[in-house]
Formats: sequence, C-alpha cells, structure tokens
Amino acid sequence: MKATFFTILLLFMSLTVHATSSVVGTIEEYGIYKSVGALDTFASSGTAAKHSTFGSYAFVKKTNKVQIAKGVSFGFVWSASGFPDIDAISITHILEHPPIITPNGETVRVSKETYYYKPVNGKITHTEGYSFFDDFELVEGQYKFTVLYKGNTIVTKTFIATRK
Repeated sequence: MKATFFTILLLFMSLTVHATSSVVGTIEEYGIYKSVGALDTFASSGTAAKHSTFGSYAFVKKTNKVQIAKGVSFGFVWSASGFPDIDAISITHILEHPPIITPNGETVRVSKETYYYKPVNGKITHTEGYSFFDDFELVEGQYKFTVLYKGNTIVTKTFIATRK
C-alpha cells in the first residue's frame, strides 16, 4: 500500500470523526509503521523538512504514543465515503505540531499539503503519517493530523511524541 508520510514529527492520541455534507470518514488503524522497500522523496514547501516521502509501509503496532528516534514512522489509515465519482478530489492534509526549528532558523508549527484522489465507488482510502528523518525534527509534544474536504474536517488523529 502506498503511503504518505509527512516529514514532521507526528503523534496521534485522540480520534475524532466528522461528516462533511454526505462525506463520512473513519480511521481504520493507527500506530507505528515501518517502511518496506524504496521510498520516493519530493520537495514540499508545506512541511518543516521541505520534503515529503511516498512509499510502502507495513503496520507494526497500535499506539497513540511514539518514541522519538530517527527512522521511526507513525501514522494511520483513513477512509471516507460519499464523494462524487470524479477524477480529482482535492483533499487537504494539515499537521499541527510543536515548534520545529529548521536548519535555516525558521520555526514551523503547522505543515499543510493538498493532494488529489480519484474515488472508487465514492470512497477514498489513504495511509498517512510522519517519519523522523532529520535531527531537527525530533521534537516532543502533540502531533495532530486533520484531513479536510472542501474546508470541512473528515477525520483527525493525534499522537504524542516523547523521548521516553
């Protein structure tokens, strides 16, 4: 399964599911993941690390708490139904996190990216999360993911990242 992992520290602690008109979202699994195979990285000005990573990830353990360490990945699988069957549905992904100070001295508290999906029978399923790749990303605190369709929340998931 292809997954999107924001390159920002994320932890999911609480689960909230919202309806957007006729769109209803759920979180199917969440916790620690490991990459399985090659990862593709591309530039993304919407994240603290200024890049995002796509690749295949396997679910390892259900948890809302993540231990901070380079190479650790965490996230969740969400699905939503009630979309029109068109070629491109715009979904916005927001990650709110503790202040991350980038190598150029910029302080980033929110990462935001928009991707386009093609619903199948009105449904979209996606895996997303965060991987600790760089030392400057290793910041303790709450990481809250929010998935939006037309400005309305589909799902939210919060993780807590700690060094313990």
